[in-house]
Amino acid sequence: MTYKYFNNSTMDIDFKDMLDNLMNFTCSRLNIENPPAIFFDSDENNANELLGKTGFYDPESQEVHVYVDNRHPKDIMRSITHELVHNSKNEQGELNKGGYQGVGYAQKNPHLRRMETQANNPMLFRDWEDNYKLQQESKMEMSLKDWRLQELQKKLMKKFKINQIPKKTKKEEKNES
Repeated sequence: MTYKYFNNSTMDIDFKDMLDNLMNFTCSRLNIENPPAIFFDSDENNANELLGKTGFYDPESQEVHVYVDNRHPKDIMRSITHELVHNSKNEQGELNKGGYQGVGYAQKNPHLRRMETQANNPMLFRDWEDNYKLQQESKMEMSLKDWRLQELQKKLMKKFKINQIPKKTKKEEKNES
């Protein structure tokens, strides 16, 4: 699946392959049918606030906005995962079920509190991270296997005094023509 990323910041988002992997995993796990566009936003005033925003999901535009100033890429991806849970709840029709939605909504609205608890589940991101690392390890093991096979072939060729693949004779070349 193709995902839309918009970088509205000065941060170099040089981990798009990893983001795609995260999006594939999370959208699959959460059964997201319409992945939101992801916006990387800059807000220096927000970045300087100890309790500044890390991101938000806009259900009307179906966009995830993540503030990236002074943040580690892993933390940014964790915020994206959190906001994707809100996107999933929106697709399920759970996001706007009645009740208070203003400041302190997680304290005043039991339904939204449950959704915030689900969105703050650290295991969703951790499951993706562990899965990603296992995939990378598997790729490295395959490379190591290929290297070992190549080394074994070299040693066998040397042991049996085979310097190169035998060249075709002129007669063999003629027969191929």
